[in-house]
Amino acid sequence: MAIFYCSPTNAEASEWELFAQSSTAWQEFIDVPISVDGNFYEYYFTIKQIGGNYYGIFALISGGTQNGKMFWSFNDSGSLITSPVFSNLETAEYAVRIHSYNDDDVAADVKVYRKLKTDNTAPVINYTGVIDGGEYINAVNIVYEAIDVQLQSVTAEYRHDGGEEVPYVSGTPLTAYGEYTLTITAVDVAGNQSEVIITFSILPPDPVIEILEVTEATITVRDIQTYADAVKWQFIIEELTSGWITDAEYTFTQLSPNKRQLITIEVRKQ
Repeated sequence: MAIFYCSPTNAEASEWELFAQSSTAWQEFIDVPISVDGNFYEYYFTIKQIGGNYYGIFALISGGTQNGKMFWSFNDSGSLITSPVFSNLETAEYAVRIHSYNDDDVAADVKVYRKLKTDNTAPVINYTGVIDGGEYINAVNIVYEAIDVQLQSVTAEYRHDGGEEVPYVSGTPLTAYGEYTLTITAVDVAGNQSEVIITFSILPPDPVIEILEVTEATITVRDIQTYADAVKWQFIIEELTSGWITDAEYTFTQLSPNKRQLITIEVRKQ
């Protein structure tokens, strides 16, 4: 949440840099728009006087439902450091005009003009292709976007199985099996930020068993499933197991003849 400058219209452009071109009265003008606690907006400025018969300045603001005017006088050293010019500004566009006035309280011309806009609305992040906590087979393709009238950037990074953060480009397929945490961040020109964190898993599909050969004491089987990532297998018949191996084919030996056998294949990532 912040205040930022708006570009002036053509009609305002001559006033926009007016003060920078004039040094007859003010040597320096520094203005600082800030936000307080992310909710209340304030506009500060500092002026140093070097010449002329000016006694002080006054500032006017207009915009939204707020209009106001404030006066200050220069101190003996010729400097003026203000308290907030205007505060608690609602979300709106404002025109701030700062005038000088002489010791007869006669206003001089506008010395500086600023157009400000408050923005306390963070970007809205949308995404498709995944839900938080979801489990997916073989691949995930996530498309994301951020919506904001003053959007500055939208980026994403993911961690795979707790590893280092890796940049993620919208629409890029993820195929490595495991646990993921994806963080999408959007920032607008005013500094408002939104963040979405999504966790999900990519799992291998179920195996597809093919019987290659059967004898009285042996059975050779193979998994013919297609996997998007490297996996390992465990082949099981009752108490017999292959343990976890990286070959999709396995032969059971020393089986009892003439007995119905239930074959199970388990798959997990390497």
